[in-house]
Amino acid sequence: MLQDLIGDLAGSPKPVEVKIFGHQQAEINALADKVAEKVSAVPGAVDVATSVVESGPQLMMHVD
Repeated sequence: MLQDLIGDLAGSPKPVEVKIFGHQQAEINALADKVAEKVSAVPGAVDVATSVVESGPQLMMHVD
């Protein structure tokens, strides 16, 4: 990924980034694989990769 960032700064073609958010990690992983498969089929698309980042636990509070 660092090489991709350096390439962007050097004027190389810009990457396309797809971000998927949700609560069910297994569904997100499956969807990410499906999206990568479809993007790979696009003519000219190269170096298609998925990198799932799981966020840590969170707490939502509603003060009454």
